[in-house]
Amino acid sequence: MFGYTKAGKTASCHILANSPLRAELQNGELIYKATSQRYSHAVIGNSNQSQTEMPNIFETKYRSNGKLVSVTLLDQPGHGDSYGFHRIFSSGYFHYRTFSKTPRLKFILAFKKDDLRGTAEKFKGTISNFINTFSNYKTVKGKILNASVFLVTNVPPKSSI
Repeated sequence: MFGYTKAGKTASCHILANSPLRAELQNGELIYKATSQRYSHAVIGNSNQSQTEMPNIFETKYRSNGKLVSVTLLDQPGHGDSYGFHRIFSSGYFHYRTFSKTPRLKFILAFKKDDLRGTAEKFKGTISNFINTFSNYKTVKGKILNASVFLVTNVPPKSSI
């Protein structure tokens, strides 16, 4: 899972891993928290600062053609933080190491619905940052594109994209 800070990556991983969320009203804001003890370490960001400093690992299973398939979801730290050089460097390293050195990955690029409005700078920036994590992008471009999907988050019910 790759995207800007606050794109909904951690919350989406909780949902995909069947880890229920609980909504609470705190100081007039709706806050989401994990209810699963197994993934309680994966804190959902409820402010403008990232909560994911190290990648969170989620495990889930689904059925495909009658077979039970295990899937590992990797919730990467967001990019676009304002934590300074150290955070930018370490996040870049996680992305490079994961995406350039691990075979057979599927990539989920997460965006908030509002990131698609106007000039869509965050949408374009996410794609650009994702591509730049590959040292050999030009030689593996087709494989990466075929293994990538977009996840649009924060879409109100009954709305269109």
